[in-house]
Amino acid sequence: MASHGNPKSGRVLSLFVLAMMNTALVVGLEGFPTMAGFGLGLITWYLFFGLVYFIPVGFVAAELGVGFPREGGVYAWVKEALGIRWAFVASWMQWIQIVVWYPSVLAVCALAAADIFAPDLGDEKWYTVPAV
Repeated sequence: MASHGNPKSGRVLSLFVLAMMNTALVVGLEGFPTMAGFGLGLITWYLFFGLVYFIPVGFVAAELGVGFPREGGVYAWVKEALGIRWAFVASWMQWIQIVVWYPSVLAVCALAAADIFAPDLGDEKWYTVPAV
């Protein structure tokens, strides 16, 4: 079994940080202006839907992790259940989604930051082209 990081580093991903990272992945930034119109009542709905979504997903991941206690994550789980071809497809889909999604979110964040802190910067090609 591979080691899981340097135990002496002292850096720990807390449950709160992990929950906020997962929430940010699902919610995204593009919906914030629309959400602002709903006001504080939206917090109740986010808590409700967060529990309805994240609790079952957490149970599924925990059950699969206990049921297939080896390294490999999604690939190992799908390979055990459906075979090597579908394990490759599942891993490829997960990988390509990350490769496409993360850069697009970073571009939106860079352009939004430019719009907030330096509105004229968003019109400059030397900033916009690398950001996109």
